[in-house]
Amino acid sequence: MLVMDRDTAHTAVLRDGLAAVRMLNPVVEATTPGKAVRYLRGSGPYSDRLSYPLPVVVVTTFELDDPGGRFVLQAVRDIGGLGTIPVLAIGTTADDAEVLEAHRLGATAYLARSLASRVLVDVISDLNVPWCIVAQPTGT
Repeated sequence: MLVMDRDTAHTAVLRDGLAAVRMLNPVVEATTPGKAVRYLRGSGPYSDRLSYPLPVVVVTTFELDDPGGRFVLQAVRDIGGLGTIPVLAIGTTADDAEVLEAHRLGATAYLARSLASRVLVDVISDLNVPWCIVAQPTGT
């Protein structure tokens, strides 16, 4: 799981919740959109896909007045081989315009920040399976 969020406290809450439901996938933190996209592209320090596997899901902040989430959403859809990875956009307002724009740019789902960690952890817990799925590397 790749989490792009400038708020490291939010990422820590999510990581703790996922550990509590025994999600085995690594949670990779990216505090900037650029770092998230480099990870997704497998460029720079992330070129070794054995050490830095593709995420099975991407979680990114998304706000209409901040281009960061838009950049990550577009990258997921533009980089070959990533189009099937689900992307959860997390916004602050859940305003209709923001939700529609996130979906237009390719978000699989949109959640308000106040609910995002709890809902994501609940969904994984309700599946009642140990999450140990690893996305296969593409031809990099």
